[in-house]
Amino acid sequence: MKKYILSIVVGIFLLLETTLLQAPVGIYPPDHVQLRVRDEAIEVSWNDNNGEVSNYKIYYATSSGWTYSDSQIVDGSCYWTTLDGLTNTDTYFVLVTAIKEGVESDTDVSYEKMANPAPADTSVERFIPGGTTVAAYTMISTPVEPADTRMSAVLGDYLGPYDNTQWRCFHWESDEGVYEEGASSNDMGPDPGEPIVGNSVWLISRDNVTIHSTGCVYDYNNTRDYEILLAPGWNQIACPFNFAVAWNDVEVTDGYDVYPANVDNRLCGDVAWFWNNGDYYAVINLVPMHGCFVYNKTGDDISLIVPHIEVRAVVERGYSAEGDVANYNLGRTPSYEEGKSGESPPPPPGGIVSADVSDGGGGGGCFIATAAFGTPMAEEVRALSKFRDKYLLTSPLGRDFVKVYYRTSPPIADFIRNKPLLKATVRLNVKSLIWFSRLMTK
Repeated sequence: MKKYILSIVVGIFLLLETTLLQAPVGIYPPDHVQLRVRDEAIEVSWNDNNGEVSNYKIYYATSSGWTYSDSQIVDGSCYWTTLDGLTNTDTYFVLVTAIKEGVESDTDVSYEKMANPAPADTSVERFIPGGTTVAAYTMISTPVEPADTRMSAVLGDYLGPYDNTQWRCFHWESDEGVYEEGASSNDMGPDPGEPIVGNSVWLISRDNVTIHSTGCVYDYNNTRDYEILLAPGWNQIACPFNFAVAWNDVEVTDGYDVYPANVDNRLCGDVAWFWNNGDYYAVINLVPMHGCFVYNKTGDDISLIVPHIEVRAVVERGYSAEGDVANYNLGRTPSYEEGKSGESPPPPPGGIVSADVSDGGGGGGCFIATAAFGTPMAEEVRALSKFRDKYLLTSPLGRDFVKVYYRTSPPIADFIRNKPLLKATVRLNVKSLIWFSRLMTK
């Protein structure tokens, strides 16, 4: 009897051991699957969190619930593919799984994504008032996915070839904590190839201009929410729809917990910050073709869930960056306290690089002082700017100095912007200059 029981135990052990040895370790679905809508096509991208993966499998169909009619295998070295030949009258359900050593990853429907390959016939526009100083910056975005996402394609047709004496464009790099200036080959998003809907960039133009953007909307049938990926730290986001959405309706999730984004939570700052004429204000509504800063408190990627709920009252009233108070809270501005999480959005980058500052109108911002004091609206920065405009720009020698400063100071400002000790040193060293500037401009 003992031998019989021992044989059964040994048999079970060997069976379990064989099963465990054959089962691959760490086979999970790919992370952060994103869909990018094209004309009668959907581009699918994802992050590889599986290590050595043999292949990926893409399932897709026009109905959910695991009634997929089509699928394709993608080589394990690829993290994106395009589903062609789709019709723009249907909403497609897409799911990506990983295959490792012949075993497919979990295929729970919670990983399912939806997209609609809408025709590229949706057009939006926004008027940008001209200006040359930091206060003239605005965040611009597009709620449609154009066929060509390069800045030269989205903005260049209306602003001309990239020229930092006429217009400038920047994107905040969350991982490095610095601004990256746009060039003609750069995408209008966090990384080349990533969807640009839901993201925004800083723009300043010397002249008034109206920007037009034509492309595919995320959901041609107007039924689905949109997910914006937030990297750790500050992120430039945007309204992903061609109508306004209330910030109070937006949620944030790390894949486990879901919180309202507008209340204090462990994932993100409860305020989306909108720049208007020289300072930040709390956003009430996310508005098409505009942008704002949102803070990710965690050390991992999280997601904002923007609901497909239109704020009709604001749309009917229209929107103006110059003064529609329905879209931001004039009573809520950042504290700018050093290190206070979610309350100190990065100030805009430097103003227009002046090819000719002889007009005396002020060619740009005091970059280094702005980085040191945290905002171009700080009293100390204003004092230096007034001295520049009243004395330096009114003499040939002063104008030459300003030109050199505009060329050399932006990289220095970027270097010190997130280094508290260096910022404190700069503030200490410019005290006497600020005192002199105040004395001369009284």
